[in-house]
Formats: sequence, C-alpha cells, structure tokens
Amino acid sequence: MKLCETEIVTFTEGRRSRFCARGTLAEEDGAFVVRYADEGDAVTLTVREGSLAMAREGKLSAVFQPHCATEMRVLAGESCGAIPVRTEELRIRRSTDGFTALLRYRLCFPADEQKFTLKIAIGIISEEG
Repeated sequence: MKLCETEIVTFTEGRRSRFCARGTLAEEDGAFVVRYADEGDAVTLTVREGSLAMAREGKLSAVFQPHCATEMRVLAGESCGAIPVRTEELRIRRSTDGFTALLRYRLCFPADEQKFTLKIAIGIISEEG
C-alpha cells in the first residue's frame, strides 16, 4: 500500500471544481484501488482496464465503462434511486508515480442530460508498510 494524493477536477455546465485529498493506493486483483475521505465519507475508486468504479460510503456509487449501460445509485436517507449513465470516454494512463484518468460521461435524467468531464490524477507520495 502506498500513500497518495488524489486530485479530481470536474467540469459541468460551465463550472469547474477541484477536489484534493490524501489517501492510499493499492493494487488488488489486477485493479488500482484508491481510498480517501471526502467530507468525512469514505470514498473508494477502483480502476481496471477499461472501467472506473466509484463508491462514496452510504451516499452514491457509479460504474463508468464506455459502450455499456451503467447507472449511478444515489442514497438519500431511506430512499434509493438510480440515474442512467452514458460514458463517452475513459482514458487511463499508468505511470511510475501513479496514474491519470480522463472521464467524460452524461447523467441521463428523464427530461434532460447533464454532461461531466473529470480529470483525475493519483500521485504516489510514499511507500507505506
């Protein structure tokens, strides 16, 4: 397991947001698994060849995979819902000090779609026992 810095820059509807957190990076069953916290919630990103999965403890989860019908599951209290996701592009580049990913997807609501572009950078800070 390694300590890492996670940076996610999101573009949607003409707005840009940037999120950074420290966490851990491990290779498990042929995948990169990144764990960090966001506003006190545990978040896990799992990156495999051609897919990226995200799970935020008790709030939402999604799988992004080009050319496959996937969904984002959203939990709000006792309610649970699903929003169809259309992944347009997912490019993952591995390097000696982590990896980067470019993700373009649309959330497909009944009356409209919302387009997102994410630039994800995971950089290894140090080795951990």
